[in-house]
Amino acid sequence: MLPARWPCGLAAAGSTKHAGLALAVIVASFIPWIIYHSHYMSYGTRMAGWIADFPLTGTISWFLRLCLGGLAPAAVLVLFAGAALATQHFRGFAQHDPALRVGFSVALLVLGSIVLVSLHTPILTSRNLIVVLPSLYLMMAALAAYAISRWRAIAVACFGVQLLLMSQALGWYYSAQTKEQWRESASFVVGQPDCMEGPIYVFGDTANYRYLVGKSRPRLKLIGIQPDRAAATRIERSRGDCRVILWAADLSPSEFEQLLSTLHLEHSCLRVTSFYWAFVATHHEGDAAGLVCSRVP
Repeated sequence: MLPARWPCGLAAAGSTKHAGLALAVIVASFIPWIIYHSHYMSYGTRMAGWIADFPLTGTISWFLRLCLGGLAPAAVLVLFAGAALATQHFRGFAQHDPALRVGFSVALLVLGSIVLVSLHTPILTSRNLIVVLPSLYLMMAALAAYAISRWRAIAVACFGVQLLLMSQALGWYYSAQTKEQWRESASFVVGQPDCMEGPIYVFGDTANYRYLVGKSRPRLKLIGIQPDRAAATRIERSRGDCRVILWAADLSPSEFEQLLSTLHLEHSCLRVTSFYWAFVATHHEGDAAGLVCSRVP
């Protein structure tokens, strides 16, 4: 009986090698994308604060948009996977399919490592989770192969709908000017009336802020405040109607309070809207346009 099992063992070993090779190809195809996004990913313990404060639901929402195109495609995929899991034949397939097992094992290993590291230093962000995508896509491919072998016409129709829903986000992905920890503050600034030209004072490199609002507000004047020269900066009166005075990101709440003190701005004269570790200071409603309430040092 042992020799009779050898062909099955060799076939299983060959399938495992093919699944591993397929995963390696998928991982290799993601390397250029990871290199491109490396300067957007979180860096060092400096970013641990806003990552810890960022809600998990927001991280999940952005990850679903990155990998599947949004909540709708994810819901369709879950429904399809749930229908397949309910069949008795799929359970046996899941136990023996090499691609599904390799993909699930690698995804579980990566997620477990992220959770363990996050217990010391928070690193759980949607962009940092892109390393899980090859494993997820490998499992999706295995699920698609199984479905087509069992219900060809229905499976083709379901995957057509799935791909159509996923493709809806392609335009957003290649045109949206957002950053994970700053996107809400940028949207708030862009949404302010009469802020087409500014000026608006920003803390740090103006290029980061310009990247977020440059497309929708090309004429918006941003005045940079360098961290080492904040004490010498004077917030001048604006001649326009823009109510935004200061936009500062990548700061903890205590650091932002210190910045206001360094700039000699009275917190009581401002309306500060916070977005985790990003802050936008505006005039109160009804204040005269362009007036800045400040302390004389």
